[in-house]
Amino acid sequence: MSLRLTDYETLEFDPNGEVLRIWLNRPESRNAHNQQMIKEVGDIFLALNAQTEFRVAVLGGRGKSFCAGADRKETATAASNDVEARYRGQLGRRAVRAIEDCEVVTIARVHGHAVGGGCCFSTSCDFRLATANTAFYVPEVELGVPLPWGATPRLISEVGASRARQMVMLAERIDGELAKEWGLIHEVAVDEDLLDELVSEWVKRCLALPPLSVHMAKYQMRGYADAGPTQGHLLHSQHRETARHKAASCRDLPRAGQRYTSMSVRPPEHKRPHACKVRRSVALREAPRGSS
Repeated sequence: MSLRLTDYETLEFDPNGEVLRIWLNRPESRNAHNQQMIKEVGDIFLALNAQTEFRVAVLGGRGKSFCAGADRKETATAASNDVEARYRGQLGRRAVRAIEDCEVVTIARVHGHAVGGGCCFSTSCDFRLATANTAFYVPEVELGVPLPWGATPRLISEVGASRARQMVMLAERIDGELAKEWGLIHEVAVDEDLLDELVSEWVKRCLALPPLSVHMAKYQMRGYADAGPTQGHLLHSQHRETARHKAASCRDLPRAGQRYTSMSVRPPEHKRPHACKVRRSVALREAPRGSS
């Protein structure tokens, strides 16, 4: 099934072989996201699950920034009912979840600013590459508004609870170098030109690997991430215990032509005659006739 890349107002696409570059395309506002952009980001990453043409999706931003957060100049029309209001309120969460659950490998190309929802867009990708002067910033607490996109658990998962507190509770800004040190991004480039080269290198690394193996590895990583640290550990232990039992069962089976005569492999207890019964049976056969 081919991917339809038309009818998008806030996104621009650059398909090249097995790679699809997706550009946030509101450069006049540093790609500040409005409701239309959030919806379209969710739509395109959901649509990628229904095609096999592209194996890698690169998410970047046109202009001076990746994404400068919410467009505070947007004047959205009032919702007609509570259901529509709830739908609008969950657009951001749906969009970042669509990126996170996308079947293809996702790479974030980050420069300039990754603020609020822009930070969520980038951290939802499998791999993040950024320039050294990129500003990562989650301003909701500072602005006195809630964090509805699931930024907190996502940051905890990526950088740990301690660093996530600094970014969320203290609204601390960090640059690309510190983001790499904390584990928020994978590699850092000095400028945008080198960033594009770095992105191309990572794309080649992804495409050089067997497609199905990469797909299954991503599926497994997502399963462990959704399970959380405790459940993920239990899931791993369960798989390991199951494998151990299977291996033990195979060792206990007799080899071809081998009878249950060795001490190491014996028939089940209920199938072996009891020693007292055997001795009584022998004694009765050896006793002279007529004896009581």
